[in-house]
This record gives sequence, structure tokens and C-alpha cells, in this order.
Amino acid sequence: MRCWLQSIFASHSDPNRIWQQAWDRRLCYWVVIMAIFCGLYPQTPAAQGRTNLFNTSAQRQQLIREHFQHGVNQARTGHLQMAIGHLQYCIGLDASFTDAHFMLGLVYYHLGLTYLHETDYAMSRVLELQDSHPDALVYRGLTRMRLGAFAAAEQDFKALLALAPDTLPVKRDLANAYLRQGKIDDAIAMYQGVVDQDASDLIARWNLQVAYAQKGEELPEAYRLSFNTERVATSPVTFTDVAPSLGVDALTRGRGSAWSDYDGDGDSDLFTVGIQDPHRLYRNNGNGTFTDVTTEAGLLDPRGGWASLFFDYDGDGDRDLFVTRDGWRGPEPNSLYRNNGDGTFTDVAHRAGLAGNHNSFTATLADIDRDGDIDLYVANGVAEAGGAPNTLYRNQGNGTFAEVARQAGVAHHGRSIGSAFGDYNNDGWPDLFVINIDGPNALYRNNGDGTFTEQTEAAGIEAPHDGFVGFFFDYNNDGWLDLFATGWTESYQEVLQSAISGEPSQERNRLALYRNNGDGTFSDVTHEAGLARTYGAMAAQYGDIDSDGWLDIYLGNGGPPMDTYEPNILLRNTGQGTFVDITDSAGVGNLGKGHGATFADYDNDGDLDLYAPIGGAMVGDRQPNSLYRNGGTANHWLKLRLQSTQSNPGAIGTRLTFTTSHGPRHLSVAGGTGFGSMNDPIVFVGLGQATQVDRLDIQWPSGRREHVLNLPAQQQLLLTEGKAHFIREKP
Repeated sequence: MRCWLQSIFASHSDPNRIWQQAWDRRLCYWVVIMAIFCGLYPQTPAAQGRTNLFNTSAQRQQLIREHFQHGVNQARTGHLQMAIGHLQYCIGLDASFTDAHFMLGLVYYHLGLTYLHETDYAMSRVLELQDSHPDALVYRGLTRMRLGAFAAAEQDFKALLALAPDTLPVKRDLANAYLRQGKIDDAIAMYQGVVDQDASDLIARWNLQVAYAQKGEELPEAYRLSFNTERVATSPVTFTDVAPSLGVDALTRGRGSAWSDYDGDGDSDLFTVGIQDPHRLYRNNGNGTFTDVTTEAGLLDPRGGWASLFFDYDGDGDRDLFVTRDGWRGPEPNSLYRNNGDGTFTDVAHRAGLAGNHNSFTATLADIDRDGDIDLYVANGVAEAGGAPNTLYRNQGNGTFAEVARQAGVAHHGRSIGSAFGDYNNDGWPDLFVINIDGPNALYRNNGDGTFTEQTEAAGIEAPHDGFVGFFFDYNNDGWLDLFATGWTESYQEVLQSAISGEPSQERNRLALYRNNGDGTFSDVTHEAGLARTYGAMAAQYGDIDSDGWLDIYLGNGGPPMDTYEPNILLRNTGQGTFVDITDSAGVGNLGKGHGATFADYDNDGDLDLYAPIGGAMVGDRQPNSLYRNGGTANHWLKLRLQSTQSNPGAIGTRLTFTTSHGPRHLSVAGGTGFGSMNDPIVFVGLGQATQVDRLDIQWPSGRREHVLNLPAQQQLLLTEGKAHFIREKP
């Protein structure tokens, strides 16, 4: 049945356009039908002499069959909203037509999280008409899992097993319903039965391990999966999830996050968003705790969001907020929340020209024309058939933006998810990287005149073709920005196969690390770097978690299926051109659906802490977010607050070279990396065993170059553009 459904629903169409067309037709149908049935539309004498469509049972049944067939055909060709109209017409003529109710429920099920209650109702009507309808029980049970009605789903799956006791998918679904309810012993018994019947079911074997871990017992050896450990290492740092004790563990379908000092008190505050869950703004109290100020700040926006960025768009000295929506769900306006300077925000997206008219995913920041203000690029089209053009908003310096993507040559038309700016050719101008979920990536070189030229093929960075997000960073400290892109698969079976073999399940969905060759080209070094693995990597972020001077990578993993419990992954940069997996020993392998993770030293103790938004797309997959406090190492560090005078506010795009007794360290200030998220803008550099920076070279976005000598470690310093000295801010 499920394979047949996949063939039926193989294509998609623009949901909003089709919905409007279908609604117009249904409205006309029902007005006429109700008027005839209720006697509100009197017939003329001539009309009374004509044959009524419904004057015989046979004609009525023929009409029902024709509309049912039209509905099925529309569903097969991906015109789901049109199918709804025909199927509802059938039900209006015959409320006992079981197949029409079932097909309607099937269409709703395929339309996803927006139609969960409609699916549940349609399948319930089928079961009222035909007790123990197996397919209706399947889809109602799965829908109730998505809704978080786990006990009700359990009853549906039990009823199915009574009809077909040896059906493995149903056993696995029932086991998952038990697991979600905390009925661990029942989950273990059911998962063990599945594995005993089919040892090749890797998801059942993994979830059995998850259940045993929740019970606090060791999984029997006969059921263990044997994972490849060639690239697994012990972490030099350990993390502790302090989100519950600090009150930042919001139960959401977490998406993007961002750090910045929005109130100017010297501490980094946290903003986070989720799907149709109110935003959260947490004010840092400066003593290692937070206060939720969402409501008083005017940010209790129930629409939620995907990407989230702090930036001073109007140059008034405080950080504003930009939020994209609505990702997979379809077009909905983005928000630009202007910081009013008094602790409150006002949504001015329409006035500023940033609301947009596409389903937006990530966004990234740069001063593309080096005129002293911040411009914005937004990735669009992931939920639209054939994609949609991405948008580039040039800041006009008066509180408004002009959309210039087409003129600039970056109106990339695809199903774009990831986007990032970075100066890959060291010419002082920010270039653009775009990642598509089902097509080649795209690299655009900034020409320095307001236009870009695509260099994807020439640069050699097309793969992976099932990409999600990415960023520029200098992983090997050679002074040239390299590129990282995640691959993604929805199949957790493939992820587990890759974990066992140590190789990607497919080349097209592996991670990708491209080393900058310094001549405009990149070399794919993923395999030699130890990163050639398949993950459900929906998010990625970078930061130096052990202060050794080498940038590490954190992956937010998962997929929509309710039985996917994939851990996030922390990959430590060894400084030798390779990365190793230190997730387990670091304590950051949050099981769930990871998204817009970000790094910040929130407690000002000299190491990078990690915020990890968690949660799946479905209402029943809301999970608490995590804030992992870094336990620290003996390595030294330095933090810088950059204050621009000619460059853009926030100094986004600044290039920094730190020369120490242990060699150079290269960093670039970015806004909008990974899942359209934002690390703390306070620059953090790990120095390893070095006790000072002998020389710091700064290339500001304005083009100004400066250097400062002898910067002491273990401090936060203020550096102002045009002043070749530093001011100590924090010990």
C-alpha cells in the first residue's frame, strides 16, 4: 500500500495557487448543489422540463464515480488540492462512500503537517463506516503519532496487529508509540520481537538500543550494532546540558538561533525560533543565568520561523532581528523586528521591503558593495515545484532594502536551503555560496561592481547533490576560506549503514569539505579528512570548542519520520587536516531532530558553549532545546569585540590573522552560517599553549588594513576601526 502511495504522489505543485483554484471551484459546486437541494434556487418552467442530473440513482452514482476517478487522477499527478475538491464533492453526494473518505484522508496525509487533523477525521470516518479498515488504521495511527496522540496511536496499531499479527512495520510503529509514552519495557519487548524476526532492520535495532539506554541498562550483545570506530576519539572537553536549570529548554520544533547583546549591557543574549512555536528571547543576566523576556520585548510571535539573525540594519547602534519563514510549509512573509532601543521590537518587514513572497529557508549577511551597511541574501523555493528565485536585498541606507538579485546575477532558481557569504579569493569582496537539496550547489564570485559571476563548475564544488546547509571557514589555517556543505538523507537506515561501514551510503548525500587551493579552485578532500559519511545533517556550525586554534564542526541531524532518533555529531579538527568524532565522550549527542546550533561564551569563562535547538517538523515531535556548558581546557584564548567606524555595523566580513608562537590562526566574521543562524559576534580565538598574540592583522570590510601588537590572552578586548590599539573590557 505504501509503495503504491509513493507512486501516486511522485510530483508536487504550487500549493497556494492550486488551493485557490480548488476553493473557487468547490465554492461554486456547493452553492449550486445546496441551492437545488434546499429549494433556494427556483427553476423556471423551461428548466423544470429538463432532465435533473440527480433524477435517477444510476445517474447519481455515475456522477459520484466520475468525480472519484477525477480525484484519484488529480492525486496521481500531484494536484492534491484539486483532488480534495473532487473527493469532497463525492462525499457530499454520498456520505457513506468509504473509498472517497479514505482517498481524501490519503491526500491530506500526503499534504503533511498542515492537514494532520483533517487526516485524522477522514480516516476516523472510514472506520465508522467500515470497522477494522486496515489501511485507515495504518494512516490514522501514523497521523496520531505526528499529532502527539501516542496513546490513541497505540490503540490503532494494536487493532492492526490483531488483524495481521506478523506485520513488521506495524510492530515497529507500535514499539515507537510505546517508546514515546515512556513505556520502556513494552517498547523493548516489541522491538526485540521485530529484530528477532528481521535482524536487517537497523532502525529497530538502533531504537532498541535507545530504549535500553532510557531504562539505564546495557543492551544485550546479541542485539548490538557494530559501528565503525576508525574516526572516533576521546574528547578533550566535556559538556553539561544546563538548559533545564537555566530555563532555556523551550519545548519547540526548534529551528534557527542567534546570539548578540541586544540591550547593550555587555552580555550575549539568546534568540531562538521554531515552527509555529512562539519565538524565545532570553536576556543574559550577566551571572550565568537568563530571563525569558519574549513577551515584554514584543516577540511572542506564534508564526515561528526558520532562520534567525541579529544585525543592525538601520545603523542606530542596536541589533535588530531577521526571521525567515516558512521553509517547507509554503510562502509566508518574513519578519524584520526593529530594535526600538528600549528592550522592545517592532516588525517592520513590509515597510523595509524584506517581507518577501516565497517560502524562505536560510538567510546570510554581508556588505556586498562595501558601502558601510549590511545586505541580506535569502534562500527560497524549497517547498515549490521547480523551486523559486533566491533574493538579494541591498540595504539602501535609509531603513529600506531593494531586491536586486536578478541585476546582481544571483537570482539562483532552485530548491535552495543553505546560503553563506565569504571572501574565498581574498580580494576583499564577499562571495556567495548556495546549497540546493536536489541539485548542484552554486558559487558566485563578487565582481566588486554590484554583480556576481557564477564559478561553480570552474571552482569544482558542485557536489553533494542532496545538500542542505554549509559555510565558509578556514579549517586548515592557511589564510584561504574553505567550504563545507552537509549532505542529507531522510532514510535513517542509510545513516546507520554508513555508521557501520564507515563509508557514505551514497556519494550524493555525504558531507563535503572543499579545500581552497588559493587559485580560485577547490579540491574535494572529504574522504582524506575523514568526513565522508552519510548523516541526516540538517544543520551545521563551526567553532573552536577546545581552544586549540582549529575550528571544529557540529552537525544537527535527523529527519521527519517519527521513529528517527539520530544523534547530533561533534567533529573535532585534529589540526592535521582530519576530523574525528568525539560526540559520545563530549556528551553532546542529543537524540532527536537537530537544527540551528550556535556557539557563544554565554558565561564569560573563556570557552565556547553550545546551544542546540531540537525538534521535528510534526507537532508530536516537539522536544526541549539544549544549552551545553563547556567544561573548558587548559588552553589559552582571546576574545575581541570589533567596533566599526567606516565598515558595516557589526563588522561582518572582517578578516583576522592572529600570529602566535604556535603559528597563525585565521578567522572571518560571518553572519548567517549553517542553518541561517548566528554565533556570538564576539570573536573567540583559541591560542592553544600560546600566552599572547604577537601580532593581529585586521582587514576591515571597508578595505582598511591595520595591525596591533602584543595582545594578552585570557581577556576580552575592544578593537575600534581606525585605532591601532586595544582596550581591555573583561579579564
